[in-house]
Amino acid sequence: MTKKILIVEDNIAIAENIFDFLELAGFTPCSIAKNYEEAISQFEDHDPDLAILDVNLEGERTGIDVAKFIRVSSNMPFIYYSAAVEPQLLEKAKTTKPFAFISKPIEFTNLKAAIDAALGNNFNNSILKMSILDRIAFHIAPSLNAKGI
Repeated sequence: MTKKILIVEDNIAIAENIFDFLELAGFTPCSIAKNYEEAISQFEDHDPDLAILDVNLEGERTGIDVAKFIRVSSNMPFIYYSAAVEPQLLEKAKTTKPFAFISKPIEFTNLKAAIDAALGNNFNNSILKMSILDRIAFHIAPSLNAKGI
């Protein structure tokens, strides 16, 4: 059974690229949430195995608020990512005990490695997949850069 991953991202172009990447990597992206309320609703509806959280979301509440809810509700691992990596933000994020913090622009091989580690997947069994994913990421990255992502 493939692992279900919740994507919390308010930029639809980034969210769709992560969604496509997760499918190609063999995961099941269960949904995309654009804000805190959607994230909590989809977390409760889909019971994901992992969440990928953008720190800055539209609305008053942030990805850190989503993480706090997850941390109180379950032991599910989550990975933060953000373009803004200010020391204050990192300190606030660390209090929620994320599995990883990845800076934007996202390198898909780094994201895959973080996901595998968070889910306890065996790295040695995914070497061929990583090689293929490196090639896919190489082709996706220029389109992300062209969109300013």
